[in-house]
Amino acid sequence: MSNRMTREVLNAKCDNVNRLLGFPDPKKISYNTEGALKIAGAYGGYRIETTTSGGCSPVGGHGYGTMREAALVLDGMSEALRLVGHKPAVVEPRMS
Repeated sequence: MSNRMTREVLNAKCDNVNRLLGFPDPKKISYNTEGALKIAGAYGGYRIETTTSGGCSPVGGHGYGTMREAALVLDGMSEALRLVGHKPAVVEPRMS
């Protein structure tokens, strides 16, 4: 098992938190979905952002950090949401 953090793992963690926030299918979240989280990357670093009515705002401070630091922020958010009782949003099966 590798300890290497990848963008794929980071995106999966972000999708998990978005499900806990009530977005059933994170793949359908667009750039302007208010309240959803996304990973932003610049200057060789990463940060978590949320979409607001006025654009994007960083979550958990300012500036960019390593991929592992962004993953730890997402892990903390996920655990906090579970502790307060948020349940993952479930995609309802479609009836044909």
